[in-house]
Amino acid sequence: MKISKDYKYCLVGTINGLAEEVKRSRARISKGRTDIYRNAEAETKKFIGSEARHHLLAYAILNGTPYALIEKKCAEGNKPDPNQILDIMHRYIYSFEKKRYTVDTVNAWLKGEEVMVKPLKKLIRRAVQDAI
Repeated sequence: MKISKDYKYCLVGTINGLAEEVKRSRARISKGRTDIYRNAEAETKKFIGSEARHHLLAYAILNGTPYALIEKKCAEGNKPDPNQILDIMHRYIYSFEKKRYTVDTVNAWLKGEEVMVKPLKKLIRRAVQDAI
């Protein structure tokens, strides 16, 4: 998968920003004086953490990193949302490559299957050879 350098920097920047915000949320939780405030901040931290997780998973699939290397174990009720990962991926890849990744591709990657999308040059070369 080819992701442009500019979009890669944007994705990494988003991940770093989300990670920083999770750290700030932890500090706000520990400094909270009431249970209501701490619970509200914990919910915020959970939401931001989920966003950061899905961005990291999108980055991993775009780089060809196997899911098993990212998350060794995952509770049944805590599985990542493949639609959310796909939406994030579609924000950062070239528009002509968006159709190459589907929810089925992301689900296969999450199950541990090797997701190998053929490079675009090979697809074009094969189409030209078939046409001849």
